[in-house]
Order: sequence, then structure tokens, then C-alpha cells
Amino acid sequence: MAQCPLVLDDRAIGQVLWQREGGRVRVRARCPFEAGYIYRVALWCAGEDLPLGVMTPEGGEFILAKTLARWPFPESGAVEARVLRSLPGEPGGSPLTRYRPVEPGFSTSDRLLNTAIGRQGDVLYSIDNGRLHLAFPLEIDSETPMAPFLTITRYVETEAGVLGLISFPQAIMVCSSSS
Repeated sequence: MAQCPLVLDDRAIGQVLWQREGGRVRVRARCPFEAGYIYRVALWCAGEDLPLGVMTPEGGEFILAKTLARWPFPESGAVEARVLRSLPGEPGGSPLTRYRPVEPGFSTSDRLLNTAIGRQGDVLYSIDNGRLHLAFPLEIDSETPMAPFLTITRYVETEAGVLGLISFPQAIMVCSSSS
């Protein structure tokens, strides 16, 4: 069984354990319960990001238990586990008030992402803790230029409609912006 600390704001608050069982991997995260907040857990390793989901309160703790079909990281990679803390109604720990519109000249180090952003239109961005966060309008059952990224997209309902939210690791850097 392997483990790593579960980190919130650069301090360890709990732990994440994972164990292979056949071809699958069981993951369990735990930390003290904090009333009024939503805790989302994500793992990072070798420039890759794996959102695990929302922790649920159980016996005075936040708990997340999940079985993965496969371990997505290199065997020798150092895994980090982070909590994204948010208030109910606040998307994924990055309030939309911190976002600003993508303007002409905005680009990242990922060509596919640049093309999708350009075709999507109405994309907002924020850079927080070295991570690039994108928000964009999303209509369920409609085509979107952001389709290559839907597997890592969180969906948030707002008064204005449904938004797709994506958080990228430091490996996807903003190269330029006119702002």
C-alpha cells in the first residue's frame, strides 16, 4: 500500500492511500471535517492531473473512496494529493469572480487547447497557485470545441447556465496575453 499527504494551502491535513487489487487501484483519502465547505481531491504526478471527486462527511472526517480502472501515473513518479476547498455554489475552489475574459493574444503551451479556446469563444481564465483555470459556457447535448477536454471538465450550474470548468497543471503555461 502506498500513501502521500493530503495537502490544503501547503500544509498536510490528511492522507491518501492507494493499493493495487488485480488491474484496479483502490484509493482512499481522509482528513478532518470542516463544516460549511466542500472538499475536492485531486492527485498530481509527472505533470498529470487526476481529479478524484468530492469528499463526504463521515464520523467527523471527510472521506473519499474510489476504485480506479488503472493507475494513470508512472510507477516511479512522486504523487501529490491536494484538496480544493470551496463554499457551496462556488465552482471547484476558484470563485468565478477571479476569472477574466480570454482576450486576443492569449495562448498556452498546448496547441490543441489554444485551438479549442479560439473556437469556443466566451472563455474565462484565472491563474491560481501556478495552475491555469478555464471556465466556458456549456450546453449539454450540444457540440463544443472544448470536447477534447470534457473528460477533465467539472460542470457547474449558475444563474447564467451551465459552465464547464477545467484546471490544468503548471505544464500548461500561459505564454502570452494582451492584458
